[in-house]
Amino acid sequence: MYGPQGRVLEIQIRTREMHVDSELGVCSHWSYKGENDASLEDESIDWMREVLNWHETLDPLESTDVTSREDSNAERVTYVSTPQRHIVDLQAGSTALDFAFKVHTDIGLHCVGALVDGEEVALNTVLKTGQTVEVLTQHRATPQREWLDPDLMYFKTSKTRELLRGYFQDFDRTHNVKAGRDWVQQEITRLNLKLSPEEAARALDFSSPDDLFIEVALGSMKARQMLVEIAQLQLEVSELLKSDDDSKVTMQIHLSALDRKNLIRDITREIAELNVNIVNLKLGAPALDKEAAADIWVQVSGLDEASLVIVSLRRLHRVKDVRLVGPG
Repeated sequence: MYGPQGRVLEIQIRTREMHVDSELGVCSHWSYKGENDASLEDESIDWMREVLNWHETLDPLESTDVTSREDSNAERVTYVSTPQRHIVDLQAGSTALDFAFKVHTDIGLHCVGALVDGEEVALNTVLKTGQTVEVLTQHRATPQREWLDPDLMYFKTSKTRELLRGYFQDFDRTHNVKAGRDWVQQEITRLNLKLSPEEAARALDFSSPDDLFIEVALGSMKARQMLVEIAQLQLEVSELLKSDDDSKVTMQIHLSALDRKNLIRDITREIAELNVNIVNLKLGAPALDKEAAADIWVQVSGLDEASLVIVSLRRLHRVKDVRLVGPG
């Protein structure tokens, strides 16, 4: 048959079953009539090589089991294609959301729907062999928490589940860190404290600033109360300690505690971590587990630094009281 401009046309007529076999059968992994197709994915070619190797090594006595094996494999795997005719193999029972994550993680994270054979479907639609699937995405779209609800059956594969869980874990942490830091900064400003949120986290004995921010964001009152405590201490010592921010003043702190091993070490380490210099230290400790008293002279630059030293020492194990005596 001749078409427009005298070009030869070839028309093939086949049933739906013949079409599925042609598109999804063994031969569909090569171009029509053996022509090379640079668009074929390495994964598909590797899969075909495995099939050919299996057939070549198959024992003749086992040939009667070929049909049953192929039927069994068909029950475990669903083959669908992209609009570009790339074959994608999925675990049987996989959904459009599984397909999105199988194609690429970013596509799964930004998908909003899917087209199956040209018709829009929900992301929890179960796919069938022979269907053409296209994922609809939006740049600002993000996964929904309901996708993890097992009753809604948005996914079949464990890979999709783990990718979703990882996303929400990272998202929650990032979101909470930002929200917590903003709140700490607001409190520092309201209480007129001269320190950064990161310095506040170190003074409050958090292993990292993010730990403080997350705890605050999750509603912990402990960290909030400790910030208020610093501000209250600032008011308490304001009459005893007066200095310019840029000058260093020596002040005396009195500490009482039940004596224990490494008490002196912990006191000096706590102060050193605040980058505060110890001028002198006197400790009276009659015996372990008996009340001990320490007088510590440190150089500080102002009310805020003095308050941080007191708060930090009050956190130590078995410490009963810490108070500012006055300038040393």
